[in-house]
Amino acid sequence: GAGFVTVGGTFELAGNATFKPQSDPYTGGSVKTVCDTFVLLENAKVDASALGFAADRNRKPYSLAPGMGNSYGIGAGHGGHGGNANGTYGSEYGFANSPVKPGSHSGVYQTYAPNAGGGLVRIHARDMDIRGGIKADAQAIGGQIVAASGGGIWLTAAEGLAFGENAVLQAKGSAGHGGNDGGAGGRIAIGWKLSAAQIEALAETG
Repeated sequence: GAGFVTVGGTFELAGNATFKPQSDPYTGGSVKTVCDTFVLLENAKVDASALGFAADRNRKPYSLAPGMGNSYGIGAGHGGHGGNANGTYGSEYGFANSPVKPGSHSGVYQTYAPNAGGGLVRIHARDMDIRGGIKADAQAIGGQIVAASGGGIWLTAAEGLAFGENAVLQAKGSAGHGGNDGGAGGRIAIGWKLSAAQIEALAETG
């Protein structure tokens, strides 16, 4: 349940282009992007919102999400605990310095479609120029009463790293409804001057 995007030269997103890396909804396996130069211009975006763990009602467990929420109002966890977490549901997980997992889905009600967690944006480049938006927010649908967690953003540049004044990095959890608790935010990490070996070690151990 993982994918790879490898670009030997420049991977540039311009105009109104959108790159949407999809994580496997059951296993959480995600897309790893490696390129020489990554450029995200001002009106372009990388959007992995609602592309993380998603519950499958026909399977038990619903998914392998480590921080899934509970149908009794517990928000999903990720970068922190979900609202009203109890140690079994809504747990914090993942690495602060190297997010490699997407966000977890909400609990599962029989009468409500569960919210999906935010996906994972993972990009490793020699040079990186970010002027647009990168988001990995949880799914947020009006009227839902259980909440999912934000996903992950992990960017590394071996040499040049620049952010424009309109750059946005965001991995929000969804809000709770009807007295139920919200989902945790995701994780965002930026690495500079890391070797390939250091990146691999961070991915394995944090």
